[in-house]
Amino acid sequence: MNSFDVYSDQADGLRTLIKRYECREVVKAHQSQLRIAIVSGESRDVDDLMKSLELAQRAFEATYQK
Repeated sequence: MNSFDVYSDQADGLRTLIKRYECREVVKAHQSQLRIAIVSGESRDVDDLMKSLELAQRAFEATYQK
């Protein structure tokens, strides 16, 4: 393994960690929006927010699969 491979592996690992962090933050934001909609009784928004949360959760989970 040459030094280029090592740097490439490190860069890939860093990109994965950053993507994972970004996806986790999106999930947390969707969860917060969903909580607010439920508490405030905005039931019309809940279905759309649940769909958005599911997509965000899938994107987050995909960062752990190889």
